[in-house]
Amino acid sequence: MTTIYQYLKEKSYYDDRYDLWTVERCLRSIERWRKLREERFSEMKVENMTDEEKARALSLAAFQELYFIKGDQYKDRTSTINKWMEKDRKLDDKLENTKEPAGIYCPICSTKMNSILKQFLGTEDPLRILFMFECPSCEKRESLWEDGKPWIYERERCPKCNKEVKVGYSEKRNIATWTKHCSSCGFKEAEKEDLKQREAERKEQQKREQDLLIKHRAEFCLSDKEGEEYLEGIRRLESLTELLNEMEKKTSDPVYKEAAKLKKLSVVELEKLIHEITEKEKIHQADI
Repeated sequence: MTTIYQYLKEKSYYDDRYDLWTVERCLRSIERWRKLREERFSEMKVENMTDEEKARALSLAAFQELYFIKGDQYKDRTSTINKWMEKDRKLDDKLENTKEPAGIYCPICSTKMNSILKQFLGTEDPLRILFMFECPSCEKRESLWEDGKPWIYERERCPKCNKEVKVGYSEKRNIATWTKHCSSCGFKEAEKEDLKQREAERKEQQKREQDLLIKHRAEFCLSDKEGEEYLEGIRRLESLTELLNEMEKKTSDPVYKEAAKLKKLSVVELEKLIHEITEKEKIHQADI
């Protein structure tokens, strides 16, 4: 029976993943400003500023950066999570709906082979699925792409003589061992890993991430109310910036400058001017 890995996870998984990213960004920002204050505070040479004023300026700059990080993370949260979920859903659909190549027979004993595994070797476009077949008689295995073409495995080369090396793997008492051996020049290499320790480190990392979320999520991840207030503030700031740019453009326009120099008439002055013009017009008509 073919083994299929499922990529799409519960919504909470993506929520935690995104919020952890937000928390870690905020903590990195705080740490960067803390180091700046400790390492460069004494080097800051700002005329007419006391140490207290310099510290306050640094704190304000750090607060502003943190404010915009939290706001930007909120702004992109929904779209990013949807993008992640859609990508994983696309992978699951591809795995589920791609049929295995038909009529695959063992090259050793000609028995019809069974598909035992289907997987991606990479999750970037173009998506291609690799099937592994096994012979029920002699246990020979073959790997084929979804279109039936054989998977060409590039064998490792010896770093000394560039000949093919034999690669091996074994597990014993929670110790995994990868070996390489070149029969041409005698090169040997072995790499070991403590599987129990690796699993302990993985669990420790998961606990660290959960602890970060519990401790900092409410502090750094904006609620919908806080997020909408941030977005509204940004919209107002953008409108004000657009207005100021328009005003600057107008004031630099020669036509606008000349118009600004025009004499502004009061109501009485305007009536007097109209009267003078109409009187002149009457005289002109009489001459005609």
